[in-house]
Amino acid sequence: MDPDRQAAPPGDGDHGSGTPQPPPTAADTDPAPSPEQESPATPPAFVVTKEHRRFTEFADAVRRSRYIGLCFGPPGVGKTLSARRYAAWEATAPYLDKFRLVDYGEAPSQCLQARTIVYTPKVHNTPRLLDKEVTFLHNRLSWTIESTLHPDRDVTDLDYPCGHYAELLIVDEADRLKTPALEQLRDHHDRTGIGVILIGMPGIEKTPRALPPAPLYNHIPDLRELRATGQPEQLTGS
Repeated sequence: MDPDRQAAPPGDGDHGSGTPQPPPTAADTDPAPSPEQESPATPPAFVVTKEHRRFTEFADAVRRSRYIGLCFGPPGVGKTLSARRYAAWEATAPYLDKFRLVDYGEAPSQCLQARTIVYTPKVHNTPRLLDKEVTFLHNRLSWTIESTLHPDRDVTDLDYPCGHYAELLIVDEADRLKTPALEQLRDHHDRTGIGVILIGMPGIEKTPRALPPAPLYNHIPDLRELRATGQPEQLTGS
């Protein structure tokens, strides 16, 4: 074998030239960060628009007077975001999921201020399922607020069922509810006195009224339409 054509020692380069290579750097040896190690992306700041302020005024009125209101508007106008923002649902929902009467912590301050539930019915729903899910959220929120405000109160003395500490129920995607489910929702309102806001697409304010006898919609004294907001109408967010 020709000594001039001997194979280069391992590690001397990819092309077998025998030229010494610089030592590896930390960037070459350190593994790439896994998705778990990467810092989570910061959610975009909420922009308070004119329509959000209108929704807040509407929700305050329904919550104060405890009636049934209807809010509708096209996709993207911010109906769901406004509802979740009003209810501080990003902070409240996880706490309600973990809440236990025998072992609970102090409720988030936003929860104590909003006292509001955001409920989205499933695409395939029934009156029984709606009543079960709404009652569950209503009980959890009322118990959460009451046990935080009165930590010395015994569990057996808490307001049950569906206590008055929950003041507003916002039903998103209300277009999914048929007449029997809507009647079940009205029954919950009548029994508990909680204010209710139904959120839906344009047309929800007309179609149910054509269904005889449409008793639920006879209970709605206030309709509120949200319109698309242009950039000049946006106000300073918080």
